[in-house]
Amino acid sequence: YAASRAMALRLKRKLYLDTVLGYQNDSFSRQYRLDRFKIMASEVAEGQSLAPSLKHPKHKLIRAINRFFPRDSRSYFSERWDLGASQLTELKPKANRITLHGYWQDEAYFADYSDEIRRELTLPLPSNIEIKQLGDRYRTNESVFIHFRRINYNHVLSLDYYQRAIDAICERVSEPEFVLFGDSVEEPSRQLDFRSHKVDLPSFEREDEFSDLWLMSQCRHAIIANSTFSWWAAWL
Repeated sequence: YAASRAMALRLKRKLYLDTVLGYQNDSFSRQYRLDRFKIMASEVAEGQSLAPSLKHPKHKLIRAINRFFPRDSRSYFSERWDLGASQLTELKPKANRITLHGYWQDEAYFADYSDEIRRELTLPLPSNIEIKQLGDRYRTNESVFIHFRRINYNHVLSLDYYQRAIDAICERVSEPEFVLFGDSVEEPSRQLDFRSHKVDLPSFEREDEFSDLWLMSQCRHAIIANSTFSWWAAWL
């Protein structure tokens, strides 16, 4: 959203989000959640998608054909890891409708419109009183959230990464309180050395993933996983 919203602002165009194709057969069972934010975009209406699915022959054909056009003449842009942010920030497309496909997970894609992005991605306030009270506490002390992704996940980070990050925090912050989030926190909480500092494992009945995201965003410091979930919590 951030990359495409910034591009829409840059080009003075309207942004549409396909909220269906990317979630079909998703291995993590993710669902569309941007409707919880005050975003400036419309959902693609039924029948307006390029193809019935990302693996549909029509979708693959459009993607393949566009590779032969000069970049500014294309109507379809698939993210290239080797090109960097300029593939969007310097783009001046001639087509009336263009489609972006990819992760686009780099602050450089939207740094020039970061104020707008932060306002639009302001996390909704939790309704749970206990969660709000935790957030108040984390905002006012030297809280450090640590995020773990260790189940059903490729490229799991080693505990050595987390230990080195904890050691670095302890050198910079006088009285840190470590707050653990993620899909597996009990084992790391026992195996990591927190230098006798307080460790909190929030154990409330979570409403949904927004509770974790909101609480992490309230913390003063962050040790993120190789995960866009904790990256966004830290950035917001």
